[in-house]
Amino acid sequence: MRSFSALWKPLNTRLEQYVKVAGDNPDTVLQKKIWWLLNIASAPILALSIVLMGTVLGKAVLVFNILFLLSMILPLVVFHFHRRNITAYALFSQLAIVVLTSIKVYLMGGMVNVGTPVYVGLIGPVYALILPNKKRAVNIFLLYTATMIMATLANPLESEPYVFYRYFMGFLISNSAIFFTLYYFTSQWEKAKEAEKTRLKEIDTFKTRFYTHIAHEFRTPLSIITGIADQIKADPSRWLNPGHEMIKRNTENLISLTNQLLDLAKLEDKSMPLKLVQDDLVLYTRYLVESFHSMAELKKIRLRFSSAVEELIMDMDPDKLRDILSNLLSNALKFTPEGGSVTVNLQDINETGNPFVKLEVKDTGIGIPMKEQPYIFDRYFQAKNNLES
Repeated sequence: MRSFSALWKPLNTRLEQYVKVAGDNPDTVLQKKIWWLLNIASAPILALSIVLMGTVLGKAVLVFNILFLLSMILPLVVFHFHRRNITAYALFSQLAIVVLTSIKVYLMGGMVNVGTPVYVGLIGPVYALILPNKKRAVNIFLLYTATMIMATLANPLESEPYVFYRYFMGFLISNSAIFFTLYYFTSQWEKAKEAEKTRLKEIDTFKTRFYTHIAHEFRTPLSIITGIADQIKADPSRWLNPGHEMIKRNTENLISLTNQLLDLAKLEDKSMPLKLVQDDLVLYTRYLVESFHSMAELKKIRLRFSSAVEELIMDMDPDKLRDILSNLLSNALKFTPEGGSVTVNLQDINETGNPFVKLEVKDTGIGIPMKEQPYIFDRYFQAKNNLES
């Protein structure tokens, strides 16, 4: 026997295809589906009650039951030919539910003598809550409350001298609690959904900027390799040896960039274990800094390393440390103007029995704006001034 979900899936797909028109977003399609299902499911139930009840509650009640049924069927017919502007269809349904049920409550003697129509009427404002316009939902609820009270007050109530205290208060408190609890929930849910949309949009923007930047990083060494290859072909005796060195160096740059992208993928999958070895952190950091001296000299930047201790033997992952420090130094040198300085400082700190190492990279470059600093560890983020430089 097939499960309900297996049966519902193809029906849901067909319903989506039926209600959707060009330009509809997923939220609009969902609103259309809910409205259509509410009407299509309620109509046969109401039709059955009309047949079974007949004129038991009076001819006037029968007439309004038929009007209620028509208020569900006719919009479905119109919707079949014009499937746009779901908010108008929804508003009509909400008003029809509230107004017709309140008239029915009046015809049946007020809220004191009926139960079902009162809570059928509550469907109107509750249904309005699923739509984005929450102010309209509140107005529908106020209309529902007012019409129900008016339908009751318009009837003789001599048998209920304390109807306000014994009934209206309960009606107002219970229905207000139901409505505004749902109002709060749907409002918070929509805010969270909107925040998630904004976050995903920002991530897409960051990804685009990130991949644009990566494309530029790849294009530079590839352009150099292509140019040198042409030079070697044109004059091999002159360019073979220096060209070979340049091709090798730029190929290594490409491999390094590729490895960084692979490392990024591993970090996202949380599958990048540390490979710890015990070594002198001061000596290794000094070696890494010195490897950037030639780059600093080309830009006439003072590059300096300082350490509060001469030696610091500890467990570390040399590859990860190299990648981190290389990225920091590359950025520092890239965005520090000619004549500026870059300083790498290493400190061994032991506070309250919790020893740790502090590694600082300071430069006299343009820096990152304060408002963007909280986001520097977000994936794909790069400060706008850096990207534009």
